[in-house]
Amino acid sequence: THEWGNTFAGTLAGIVDNASSVTIVGCYADESVSVTARVVDSSFAGKSYNTGAGGFVGGAVGKDVTLLFNNCFFTGALSCSLGDGASAFCGNTYNPGMSIVNCYTINNTVHRVSADSLKNVYATAPAAADSGVTILTKDQMTGDAAKDNMPALDWDTVWSTAADKTPQLRVIAADYQEPEEETNMGTPGEVWSGKVAAGYADGDGSRENPYQIATGEQLARLVTSKDTAGKYYKLTQDILLNDTSASNWTENSPQPWVIQGPEDIQFRGTLEGDGHTVSGLYINTDVGGWLYAGLFNRLGSGAVVRNVGFTKTDITLNNS
Repeated sequence: THEWGNTFAGTLAGIVDNASSVTIVGCYADESVSVTARVVDSSFAGKSYNTGAGGFVGGAVGKDVTLLFNNCFFTGALSCSLGDGASAFCGNTYNPGMSIVNCYTINNTVHRVSADSLKNVYATAPAAADSGVTILTKDQMTGDAAKDNMPALDWDTVWSTAADKTPQLRVIAADYQEPEEETNMGTPGEVWSGKVAAGYADGDGSRENPYQIATGEQLARLVTSKDTAGKYYKLTQDILLNDTSASNWTENSPQPWVIQGPEDIQFRGTLEGDGHTVSGLYINTDVGGWLYAGLFNRLGSGAVVRNVGFTKTDITLNNS
């Protein structure tokens, strides 16, 4: 608690300053951890840039700051008295280059401002989803279910499951090498694996040669792409996102669709469905505040969607 501005708190460090390059690997703070940054002088009311509460770093300020969080998790509690300066990895940031990779958090926002890179990041959605983050419930991240719902994590070397617990970290060797990135292209006609493809089946994105989408993995790539303006996409197969053969398929732990943040990702291209269907689209999450959900979370200026059908789809968004 401080009586005037510039109050930053984190489990590892209060602040990362100018021209710093910091890497944090294999670290965690569990549900027994609480971090609070509070300013009690009322003259600072509303000045959220003066405080930061982070799961690991309270704040990062200045130019030429780079932060990498790799294979970390934060499941504790955060509180910041001014504005929205609390988030799971770095609380309050002033334009640093930040990357969050192979990480997860429970009941916390992943980042306050857009990170340069988000890869294989999982979270629940207490307020609003973060762009580039897969939103799951805590149950979906607990016990053996975590392997199915968080497939991008390295379960062989880095992560492990435990009964009634969210994923736990093993000790990561200094010479650990990330597994080679899978292309995750999927197989036409098969159920989506929950992964995001590294590319499309074919095409270059032009009107004459649109990107071809034949699997759920490739469709997931489209909806998580920030670079769609003026580009063309075409479905070449029916897309099956979940096994919907049973009448109660929504009760059989269906794979939730990718939910993106409200601002950063907008589809602005042209999607030609060519009469194909998307089935098994499933979203069921509880949020507080702004969140949008659908095949795309947001359609932006210039978007055109043609000839796409939806069957056996279940979308529930509870704003609490």
